[in-house]
Amino acid sequence: MSAAPAATAWVRFAPSPAMAVETCGRILAANRALARCLGCSVRKLLGADVAAWAAEPAVLRRFLNGKFRKRSALYLRAADGSRRCVEIAANRRAVPGAVLLSLFDVTERETERRRLEEESSRFRDIVGVGGGTLYEMNAELTLIRLWERDATDGRIKIPERRAEFPDEVIDPTFNPEGLADTQRRYAAREPVRNLIYRLPGQEIYRLGNSVPFYDGAGNYQGRRGVSIDVTAQVLAERELASIARELSSAKEAAELANRTKSEFLANMSHELRTPLNAIIGFSETMASALFGPLSARYRDYAQDINNAGNHLLEILNEILDLSKIEAGRLELHEEVVRLQELFDGCSRLVADRAKAAGLDIAFDTTPIELWADELRVKQALLNLLSNAVKFTPAGGRICVTAELSPEREISIRVRDTGVGIAAEDIPRVLEPFGQVASAQTRAHQGTGLGLPLVRRLIELHGGRMSLDSSAGRGTAVTLVFPPNRTMTGSDRAQRPIMKA
Repeated sequence: MSAAPAATAWVRFAPSPAMAVETCGRILAANRALARCLGCSVRKLLGADVAAWAAEPAVLRRFLNGKFRKRSALYLRAADGSRRCVEIAANRRAVPGAVLLSLFDVTERETERRRLEEESSRFRDIVGVGGGTLYEMNAELTLIRLWERDATDGRIKIPERRAEFPDEVIDPTFNPEGLADTQRRYAAREPVRNLIYRLPGQEIYRLGNSVPFYDGAGNYQGRRGVSIDVTAQVLAERELASIARELSSAKEAAELANRTKSEFLANMSHELRTPLNAIIGFSETMASALFGPLSARYRDYAQDINNAGNHLLEILNEILDLSKIEAGRLELHEEVVRLQELFDGCSRLVADRAKAAGLDIAFDTTPIELWADELRVKQALLNLLSNAVKFTPAGGRICVTAELSPEREISIRVRDTGVGIAAEDIPRVLEPFGQVASAQTRAHQGTGLGLPLVRRLIELHGGRMSLDSSAGRGTAVTLVFPPNRTMTGSDRAQRPIMKA
């Protein structure tokens, strides 16, 4: 206890945090500076075990026992649980039986040191990643300092070299607009973003970004930035651009060929219809013996000529319509279409054919009205009905329905119990002249234009066609018109009703 007065006197007059500790570790004396450092009172420190205030008690005890040098950096735990980094100097001879400790709070310095170490570590990790090179240029743009990662040992190298900007740094023949903008920004001391440049005399491309930097007095010192190797990307984009140009040229050639084909078919169809009308008209006159009697055989021949002519005219009309659509020359003449009247008209036209084929055909009763080209919708529906009659065996059934969805889309569906279409053949029958080779299809004439023409006519109205079929289980074709073609009372007031 004789050490207490001397220790207390030394601690009281110490200019920095200080305490006296018995060799057993009990605190004999502590000053207010230490209490402030640890966020407590002096009274709370007195008599306490000094190890209780240490973040690592064993380390502090070894220091007190002289296992470390006289001055060391240790961590104490403050009253609020935070850690305080202190440098401790020990005097073990001034007061017998006690160790005098002078402490210097270096928490802020240690925090800053750790932050700098972390920043330096991040910097070392970033340099060279992704082909990137950090650089610094002097104010005269004549000296470049580089931060590069050595490929052999991974260490950071900082070489300097003389290089006049831009002549010895950037090839002026590549991206001259970008170079001119960069020089303007350099002169105005503005940041440069995403400059793609080529190295002089080399097929190497880089992406550069830089900003000006200044000294503490605000004097301009030069520029700092990062340059990334983008050679692979530039060469790939160049190849893609070349492919795109080739594809564009091929697309234009294909479109021109398609337009030429469509115009040719349209012109040829138009030219062929004139003599066909004469053939049909004269053969009909001969078959009816309008200007005098003919033998039964000749009347049969005339009827065969008339049937063949009408069939050929039907094919030419389909070709002409499809060609007009593909050439963008088919115009819609829109009006209010009452689906019930449309169904009644189609029923009268196909009823005899269906009866002769031994088929039951039923049309839905519907109040729905549609804004469309009635002639083209009727043409599409008759095409579907013709196919259904053609490919449904005797005793089968054909149903035509119409419904309005909650989204106000109008759907017209033609369903039959015919031979159907295999799933793998559906894409083929939707293309012009596409047909499925089977005993049933070979037994009937056709060009394979029916379904493609129907689809084009419906798409011309902004709608879509769907086909649901499987071999031996029949076919359902649905024509869907968009909501803006559904007629309501307010629509009728805005659109003139052209029908009588």
